[in-house]
Amino acid sequence: MLLFQGRAEYLEKYNGVAQALNEAGYDVLSLDWRGQGLSDRLIDNPHLSHIADFADYQRDVLELVVAAGELSLPRPWHLLAHSMGGAIGYASLLDELPVVSAVFSSPMWGINTTPYPLWSIAAGPSSAAGSEAAAGIAPARAATSRWCCITLSPKTI
Repeated sequence: MLLFQGRAEYLEKYNGVAQALNEAGYDVLSLDWRGQGLSDRLIDNPHLSHIADFADYQRDVLELVVAAGELSLPRPWHLLAHSMGGAIGYASLLDELPVVSAVFSSPMWGINTTPYPLWSIAAGPSSAAGSEAAAGIAPARAATSRWCCITLSPKTI
């Protein structure tokens, strides 16, 4: 089981989840995302998390998959992802993460900016844009379900 935690979370928070998965017969592998938990910070302030590009998390996933192979993590692999880990996990699935199923808990697949229109946040206060369409941005929406489960066909892995 690959476990992807959310923003500003850390491995130790999921000890109980990992133990329950172990008791159910799953080995669990996870990491502290760069800039979170005990991982290195990319800026001098150790209390802030920062990355230059969201794609940096995909590099972390690649290293986790390499580690899973080197550690002989029993297959088939599954993904359990929460919040920002859901956004990272979804991007990983699109990049052909080698899992047979994925469960998402409150995935960060959209940000609810109510009562402010998305264009005002994306463009900032100095923008003359008058709508999401004018700014070329589709409206974001928050995920409505707390859990989402995806089973992948063998053709997709």
